[in-house]
Amino acid sequence: MKNSPKYLPFYLLASIPRPILHGLLNLLFILLYPFIFYRKKVVQDNLQKVFPTHTLKKIKEIQKAFYRQFLKNFEDIIPLLIQNKKAVYPSIVIENMDLLKELTQLNRPIIIVTAHYGSWEKAFSALPIFINKPVGLVYTPVQSYYFGDLLL
Repeated sequence: MKNSPKYLPFYLLASIPRPILHGLLNLLFILLYPFIFYRKKVVQDNLQKVFPTHTLKKIKEIQKAFYRQFLKNFEDIIPLLIQNKKAVYPSIVIENMDLLKELTQLNRPIIIVTAHYGSWEKAFSALPIFINKPVGLVYTPVQSYYFGDLLL
């Protein structure tokens, strides 16, 4: 499904050098943020619930930082479409690697829990190289079938 022509724009983005991709995503942020953004009202409502004492101005600052980071995540994810997993390996740091290797030698299932901090997509794409074992991923699917399929 990923090789479908509908994903061609992402494969083209993945093939350009990283600094140019960075610049394009920054430009996209500048152009799109004032007009349209993914679930803008949901994000703002959630921030107001989490930070009830913050002013609307402060909430909007946090919201803007969220969307900037949201696009930054794409900067890490998009190259994964064409990048060899071994090329990702040097850019990932796993703490307590000795413990992880020790646990994999027990031949028992291991559960690793992550959050939306950093790039979990990038980490899980290279994890099989770190531990030399198959990796399964449990996650909450995104609402968009288009992006959900692309992420898988």
